[in-house]
Amino acid sequence: MPCFTPEETHLLLTEPLKHSALRDEVKSQGRVPGEWEYLAGFARRETQPVPEDEEVRRALNRRQLCMKADSGEWRQRVPLMGRWLRKEW
Repeated sequence: MPCFTPEETHLLLTEPLKHSALRDEVKSQGRVPGEWEYLAGFARRETQPVPEDEEVRRALNRRQLCMKADSGEWRQRVPLMGRWLRKEW
């Protein structure tokens, strides 16, 4: 199963024609219930509380999609992903 680095994700997100394909790829990589829902929350806000579910936390850490913000909450490692999510919703 492919896993994108933050740099690869950035490149994919800057390519407008790839938005749906990228969404499908990121969503299909998520194997933990609640993982996609947590990521989709970034369509509404820049940061979110750390996921309560340990499995979701581990999955997002493994995929390197989120990181700790100065506030202690999590933010997306690639900020352009938030813009992409807002366009998708």
